[in-house]
Amino acid sequence: MNYSTEIGIAMENTFHALPPEERAAVISHGVAVRFSELNKRHFLAESKIRFFEDKYKTTLSEIERKGLPDDADYEMHEDYAKRAYADLFTILLHRSEK
Repeated sequence: MNYSTEIGIAMENTFHALPPEERAAVISHGVAVRFSELNKRHFLAESKIRFFEDKYKTTLSEIERKGLPDDADYEMHEDYAKRAYADLFTILLHRSEK
């Protein structure tokens, strides 16, 4: 058994030793912190998408349908790849909210 596994087991045992209302408070706090982090990442992803669309005067749905223009430069390819990551995060976040 490695060190991180031992710590995980000790944390789980400590958590289960708490009274039910304390466990609920820990979970509630953890959810609030995680939700806040996800909201920040979601905002950043949406900002990157808006920046891309403003910079290239096109929508992402249009590029998804037609592909990148034939005259797209290296920078547009890079920006699109970064946007694709932001878009993927946004999609995954929305799936996890359902």
